[in-house]
Amino acid sequence: MASRYFIKRNDNTYAYESISERVPGKKNPVTHKKYLGKVDPETGEIIPKQTRNMPKKLIAKDYGSALLLNHIQNSLGLREQLNESFDYLGDWILAISMAQAISPSELMESNAVLEDSFIPEFLGLNVGFEPQLISELVNHVGNDRFGMDLFFKLRTGNETMYTFDLKSVSKSRHVFGWNEWGLNLDNELFRDLNACIVTDKDGLPSMFNLFPESSPYIETLRRNFDYIRRYTPEGFRLVMDSDVDRADIIVPLIDRNIEFVMPADANARPFKKLVTRAVSKMGETVRVHKGRAYKVEELKLGVVIEKELNVYLTEGDEGFEDAARITAYVCYDSLKAAEEEQRIMVEINEIERRLNGKMFRRPTFAFKEAAGNYEKFLDFSLDEDGAMIVERKRNAIAFAVNRIGTFILLATPGISWEEVMMSLELRRRIEHLFRDYKIVIDADRIRANDLVSARGQFLIKFIAMILRSKMDSVLRSSEIDNVLVDNALRSLGGLRAVGGNGTWSLTALTARNQLILEAFGIEPPKTVKF
Repeated sequence: MASRYFIKRNDNTYAYESISERVPGKKNPVTHKKYLGKVDPETGEIIPKQTRNMPKKLIAKDYGSALLLNHIQNSLGLREQLNESFDYLGDWILAISMAQAISPSELMESNAVLEDSFIPEFLGLNVGFEPQLISELVNHVGNDRFGMDLFFKLRTGNETMYTFDLKSVSKSRHVFGWNEWGLNLDNELFRDLNACIVTDKDGLPSMFNLFPESSPYIETLRRNFDYIRRYTPEGFRLVMDSDVDRADIIVPLIDRNIEFVMPADANARPFKKLVTRAVSKMGETVRVHKGRAYKVEELKLGVVIEKELNVYLTEGDEGFEDAARITAYVCYDSLKAAEEEQRIMVEINEIERRLNGKMFRRPTFAFKEAAGNYEKFLDFSLDEDGAMIVERKRNAIAFAVNRIGTFILLATPGISWEEVMMSLELRRRIEHLFRDYKIVIDADRIRANDLVSARGQFLIKFIAMILRSKMDSVLRSSEIDNVLVDNALRSLGGLRAVGGNGTWSLTALTARNQLILEAFGIEPPKTVKF
């Protein structure tokens, strides 16, 4: 007869069935044990054991990189924001963006990445990503201005934003494929693409604006400002490249009450006198930023436009009281100065070694070619035999050495030196990210014959930028050596889910991949979960 019994392990109770039977040739009966299942703690019923048959054909999918990207998008709330903005298309947009983050390609080729990845399983998508479907999705998203506006509002929230204006790209030359816009409805070629990417203070992209037309630079800025202000009630800060001789930049920014930060060329003509004054006032007091010491002199400047150029005035100069005001931080980095002086002296010594005592058929050409950028520090003559004698311009070298390590930062009054340094550091990160977008994220292959399609494609690749930017930030702050976004994704791609028909198992997790996952707060997976 069969009898049931129960065994309790930890917090679970398991049911078994025992059957005794007589076996010829044996004195005592033989007992067989059979596992029945787990006991439901609430109803007391036995949950039958489920048996899974392994699929006849095994497949392997990239689980590691999909796991990481899904963790990141969850932490940033991207899925919820996309679904709120684009309804049922949100998961599709996110899936293609995650595929673009893993392996840059034309959007229409994302289906190959998705078929090899566990991304569809994480997002609950079980329909194929055919190129035609992706094309229709891109156009639908590009047309949905309401959905895009809502997504930007959800991404920006109420934070003070940092803007990074990206200059227009001419249609007359090929730069990373941006001239692949095709024809508009009037059958006229777009001449330029103007684009602006906005980030938060941590460097994560929040929104963008782009429009294909040729406009003066300040007009492009103004249009971007008006667009951005729709989403940033708390205001924003424009962090720019050095552009000190642009008369149409600084004064309009001041007139429009727009915060800005920009570096200036300490060797440029408008600032030579300013640097001389500031250096003479610098004491021994230092300011420290990220473990590096600087001497800093803070000056109040007036700026006026004369003959279409910015003229900078200091206190005591005529017209200072009536001029628009900005702050200039004149900074001296002694470590950089020492390194740069060493480099200059080594280069000058090498040029002298190559030229001194040598005879050349065209000595002027030979000198210019060898001296290159260091020609301003050197001169030459020929001895009675025609051999070259190189001489150093002592005053020129001394003047340059005195200015080495000195740099100028311009800002709206009220922005502290620490904030300026952090803003420019953020600018460098975003410039790196945008280069990454144009090269690694494959903007070279954007193919769009109208603005609608271009906008839809840009959004998908923009979300890929958000994912990669977050990865970059975490990896840089981690203790893992020499691991950047691309090699981290490639490494995680080796963690595969093997199986099919709902039955999956994981390949071995390497020590390197465990470190990467732990850097993002992800526990090393033991089983496939989605």
